[in-house]
Amino acid sequence: MNLESFTFSSNSSLLETIILNESYNLKYINVHAEHLKQFSVSGCHDCLKATINTPNLVSFIFKEFLKSKVFVKATNLREAGILIWDLWDGDLLAFNEPWRHFITLRDFLEKFGFSEKVTLYIREFKTLIFSEEFRKNFSSPLYGVNHLFVMTNSPKEVKDIYDFKDSLAWIAPSTNKLSFRQRI
Repeated sequence: MNLESFTFSSNSSLLETIILNESYNLKYINVHAEHLKQFSVSGCHDCLKATINTPNLVSFIFKEFLKSKVFVKATNLREAGILIWDLWDGDLLAFNEPWRHFITLRDFLEKFGFSEKVTLYIREFKTLIFSEEFRKNFSSPLYGVNHLFVMTNSPKEVKDIYDFKDSLAWIAPSTNKLSFRQRI
């Protein structure tokens, strides 16, 4: 629990999974592992800095904060699961103005734009409604994703549903499968 830094480097094919959970003081992660298949990080410091260089990584689970600086180099990544705590908790304390998180969120999601499938766990569906003006001025973050799965609460109004769908179509324009599930 008191771990502040985690560094791992290996070319061994024996290690296929690394899971870092509930290391609340963990601020730095540096992983270089050629044969690593799964990597999961959850419950670390809110300003985590991580470099994950794993060419054969298949699955990446990230349950952290938008303030985290994460660099992932994983050319074979098939699936990324992302839960962003500051959006989940609804705090957005790191941002001075409402919805200022759009640029940060877009830039963060772009790091997973090469994955085949991305699952987003978001508390409020409005968190993913990027304005039309924003969408005109910025490129789509999940440009190469084939399957986008979103788990969130459901929109309350018909207008919100259309805005939500338009935003999801911009977030992952190449997707051929869009799944949406309401949280219980």
